[in-house]
Amino acid sequence: MTLTCAFLLTLGCVHTTEPSMQDMQIQQRRAKEIRDTYPLPADLPWKKSSQKGITMIKNGEIDRASAAWWGFDPADSTEILQTALDSGAAELWIPKMNSSWVSGPLEIPSDITLLFEEGVELIAQKNVFKGIEDAFFAIFERKNVVFLGYGASISMHKQDYQKQPYVESQWRHLMSIRSSQDIRIEGLTLNGSGGDGIYLGRTNSGIPWNEDITLRNLEIINHHRQGISVISARNLLAENLRISDTSGHSPEAGIDLEPNRQGEVLDNLIFRNIISENNRGAAFQVSLQNLNDKSEPLSVKVIDSVLADGFLAVFVLNTRCAPHGSIQFINTETKGLRCIFAGPNLQVSFQKTR
Repeated sequence: MTLTCAFLLTLGCVHTTEPSMQDMQIQQRRAKEIRDTYPLPADLPWKKSSQKGITMIKNGEIDRASAAWWGFDPADSTEILQTALDSGAAELWIPKMNSSWVSGPLEIPSDITLLFEEGVELIAQKNVFKGIEDAFFAIFERKNVVFLGYGASISMHKQDYQKQPYVESQWRHLMSIRSSQDIRIEGLTLNGSGGDGIYLGRTNSGIPWNEDITLRNLEIINHHRQGISVISARNLLAENLRISDTSGHSPEAGIDLEPNRQGEVLDNLIFRNIISENNRGAAFQVSLQNLNDKSEPLSVKVIDSVLADGFLAVFVLNTRCAPHGSIQFINTETKGLRCIFAGPNLQVSFQKTR
């Protein structure tokens, strides 16, 4: 067993979660590119009900729709959005209306691209999400799902879930992705869940991991348990993420890799250009006590990143019989403790780090 715990204080650039002017220009350019790439038919409305559009989707004449064709209720659009999601549209726009979209839990089908117009706010409905595992978006055993939302935000009500009448829970995730393949989440701000901003786990009936997952250009802010939890994943690319202000239920990490069962995997996980800061727990945590030497080898890389939680930057917990593999931190700045409790089979390395 290797035990290392060192404190590194690095003076240099100050990183914050406020977007820079360059970030905003990139966001606006990408939002325009998406609008131009996925236009609605010119003769159909963008932000109004359209029975003609609904009929054309149903008949297979078109495969791109606006959720507003099914209506808009500023108090509760749950049924409207779920009906639009289940319509068979391959590409579904969520347009910016005169007020925010408000919804309860939603189930996402396979083979769909959700397109959020710049400026859209999708907000969890108040006094809902009473179940301890109620997630805003459930993506269970699905394939080929894309969320594109540059300049758009999805928010829940973390402070509400932390008190009565809500039953205490750590699982009211904003996005719960389980046993799914070919999933891409890009461009959104994800704020204030009663669990994790993004949870990558498994179902009991599906494959025991998620595969080919891309998380790109996201702001993941103010979640109750974790910014991102990775329970089981193969081929994960997470890049250009800012994760901050996680607090409420331990471990309270920015990113936590934590399999629950022996057969789960952390295979080919790449985290690039991550800023994880101001979380109550570690900026980056790996907990492997539920794996053993018969589990698949780990392969994790953290590249060109800033892990800057004042006390605990990196925390790795392993056991003597834990799996083989490697966790590499490459050209990554850490501000705070690096605590590494590694068994003999696991290599944890810091290359060109500060």
